[in-house]
Amino acid sequence: MLIKDVMTPNPYTIDPDRTVLEALLMMYDHDIRRLPVIEKGKLIGIISDRDIKQTMGRPSLSDKQRAGESDELRFAVRDVMTHNLITVRQDDDLKEAIELIVENKISGLPVVDRDGNLVGVVSTIDLLRYCLDLVEQIRGK
Repeated sequence: MLIKDVMTPNPYTIDPDRTVLEALLMMYDHDIRRLPVIEKGKLIGIISDRDIKQTMGRPSLSDKQRAGESDELRFAVRDVMTHNLITVRQDDDLKEAIELIVENKISGLPVVDRDGNLVGVVSTIDLLRYCLDLVEQIRGK
């Protein structure tokens, strides 16, 4: 199985000069936990709900009103994002993505093509959906 068979294609992205609050609101609006950061068409980082929680000193992110009042959320995404990315290619074996996620204790990976352009994201949710499909196939559903 290849990564492209289970990844989420064409993920939502964000510009590095947007605020952390804008990133958080985009995550809320689209029910996602990470946003690849794109500058001039190139993947330069990723910001996750975990990055935002660490920036805010661990308050609950479930209260949009309270989050909107936090000074930390006025920082630019580039100041909070993860810069040293671990990526995979869409034609890599799915086993490689699983190993990277487990070894690095992360919840997802940007997927790039041969030219390094972002084409998708593979997350633990994508992997669990795939596992669920396998279990259902084994059971004969």
